Amino acid sequence: RSYRLAKKICHETLSRTLCSDSVLILLANDPYYGGLGDDIIIVTNSKSSGVLALRHELGHALGDVGEEYDAGIDYSGANFATSP
Repeated sequence: RSYRLAKKICHETLSRTLCSDSVLILLANDPYYGGLGDDIIIVTNSKSSGVLALRHELGHALGDVGEEYDAGIDYSGANFATSP
């Protein structure tokens, strides 16, 4: 429920911006690792991995960079890895 609400608020905010190429980043107040690179980037404030997760998700959002691991048909991009 809170994820859907957060995405709704982010989409409403984005629709009011002047730049159509904007990327919204939602920072979750959570010390554990986490990240999601969808149409809105969501990362946690983890001291050990927050910055790493943000860079990783920005790669998906801005550079169409794929995952560095084979995760099935849901993943694609410039550097998408496939298993032999």
